[in-house]
Amino acid sequence: MFADSSNLTLLLSDPIKLSEILYQHGARERRNRLVKIIEAEALFNKQSKFFLSREQLLQRAFKIQLRLLELLHQHNWTEIEWHHVGQLMDDPLPFTLHEGAFIPVIKNQGTKEQIKEWIPRCERYEILGCYAQTELGHGSNVQGLETIAKYLKHTDEFEIHTPNLQASKWWIGGLGHMCTHAVVQANLILPDDHSKPKGFGPHLFIVPLRSLNDHKPLPGCTLGDIGPKVYGGFGSIDNGFARFDRVRIPRSYMLSRNSKVTSDGKFVPAKHDKLSYGSMVALRAIMPETVGWDVGRAATIAIRYCSFRRQFNPDEHGLERPVITYNSVKRRLFPILAQAYAILFAGCEMKQLYHTMLDRLVNEEDISLLAETHSLSSALKAVSTWDGVRDMEEARKCMGGHGFSAFSGIGHIFANSAPSQTYEGDNYLLCQQTARGILKHVLSGSENKDYLLPRSSTYLNLLKEGSQEFCKARCQVKVATDWLDHNVQIEALSRRAASLVAELVEKFRENIDWNDLNWHCVRVTRAHAELYIINAFIRKINSIEDVAISNILKHLSQILAMHYLTEVSSDLFEIQFVSPEQIRLLRDQFSKSIDDLSPHVLHLTDAFDFTDYELNSALGSRSESPYENLWKAAQADPTNIERKDDVNLEFTKYIKPMLEFHKKIGNSKL
Repeated sequence: MFADSSNLTLLLSDPIKLSEILYQHGARERRNRLVKIIEAEALFNKQSKFFLSREQLLQRAFKIQLRLLELLHQHNWTEIEWHHVGQLMDDPLPFTLHEGAFIPVIKNQGTKEQIKEWIPRCERYEILGCYAQTELGHGSNVQGLETIAKYLKHTDEFEIHTPNLQASKWWIGGLGHMCTHAVVQANLILPDDHSKPKGFGPHLFIVPLRSLNDHKPLPGCTLGDIGPKVYGGFGSIDNGFARFDRVRIPRSYMLSRNSKVTSDGKFVPAKHDKLSYGSMVALRAIMPETVGWDVGRAATIAIRYCSFRRQFNPDEHGLERPVITYNSVKRRLFPILAQAYAILFAGCEMKQLYHTMLDRLVNEEDISLLAETHSLSSALKAVSTWDGVRDMEEARKCMGGHGFSAFSGIGHIFANSAPSQTYEGDNYLLCQQTARGILKHVLSGSENKDYLLPRSSTYLNLLKEGSQEFCKARCQVKVATDWLDHNVQIEALSRRAASLVAELVEKFRENIDWNDLNWHCVRVTRAHAELYIINAFIRKINSIEDVAISNILKHLSQILAMHYLTEVSSDLFEIQFVSPEQIRLLRDQFSKSIDDLSPHVLHLTDAFDFTDYELNSALGSRSESPYENLWKAAQADPTNIERKDDVNLEFTKYIKPMLEFHKKIGNSKL
């Protein structure tokens, strides 16, 4: 069990030591060097974008892209430095998916000859690409996509065609105005021996979109921008649409690492039908870590501001009480801080698993890690984005009225994070994927006693106890501090997850339609992900030699685990694992642990080591008073600058007539 809370006293005197654990070796120094280059140029001033229209935001984004390319060659940045510069921009730029999807898909799905032909041109930016999968009528349901790629044997070409309105490609990042090419997901249609069409499911095709001479859409391509997005999010990226009217491409433009079409129209399938799937989970696999950093930014801004802000209950010196000391603020913000750390560590593990899986898949055609990568990435993506977006909004609300100002910085993070709950797979559908994978583990284990569970699912061994023994298990907590024991926390979270899985198995065996089990799949997936997140946190703590850092992170992990457990106490009651008294002890210890963390939260936010440029917050800046920053930011508003003789330009035309309107109508009422 965790030692007395006095061990936390002055444990984190140097946040930089913790920063070195959060960042890979050399990453902080690299980031600081790049920030100095970027923030020195007016074009990269983030404050100015708050006053821009959508058209101006896009123009700014295109200017930024061009300038970044100039700086890339000027400073000879490495691939890692180039990636880090992109992260510093905050907003996804039109060429984000050129590098994040178009190039990786060609590398992972193309033949050696296709990679040789296309990748050098991509890396020199001779062409700009996007990944066109989603359609107006279908998103997560890839098998339902309706765009057609029909092979024409007599010309050795594919004909890419949009058969109806709902088959239009939609939401495609970079397609609206920028991209010259797209990797298009389309249903492969081949003639059989009787010249009748036969479908072979979705495959990938490189399709030229715009002329490299004048950038006009090529014949048969109808292209455009889908318009503004909710909350103003993704305002700097041109999500677009595309319709194809029998556009012809060479047969060699079908990405053919795994499956291909011969010149005589024969389909050669992949050795395994899952080989083409590995690279498709790439963005999903890295999303949890990205969410962790974004939640960290929101927590840093809110905690710094709430530590500065004072309201009510003045002391003997007339100083009002810091907002951060109020219980209602601590109870909301501190678990958010803990969640940021936890998702970062779990996300890092997820990314490493993905790269290991992809390396084996591409180089050895080894699919052994694919199912676990798919299932775990689905769970972590769903839970981290749901919780992350919720936590960003909660952090904003903790800041009171000023949090609603764009200058607070959190609103912009929230706006760009909100769609993460639906892109790269709708979260509710991803929960079905995870639950299906877990169900397969249980069924396989029941048929084969030697079946080996992946690390994320070892809690399923509890189900081998038998239903009677499982139901007899009781929590052994006697006093409040028992809840600080990681073993106690893990057992509770494990039994909660296992009981939900057992219920899912029972319903499945009752032949209840799978689609009617979606909400139960959500519960199973959340329990699965939360248990994994806490276990990943503990694994990270156990790898740290510095006692001070280990202790403070242990305290954070305990807070998060108790936060999870208090939220799901009804699940634990339902299986009679805990008593009402034990839940009361849990809440008492949770409150005490929150209070014990209070002196250390600023150090924990400082350990993220965010620069003022990264935070872009008037209220969370290290350098100046939030009130001074907020005042300065407001003065920069163009509506406060564009004046003539200190009289608002709209006064004469609109406001004065309102003030004098009563003169026109006399004493009559409006």
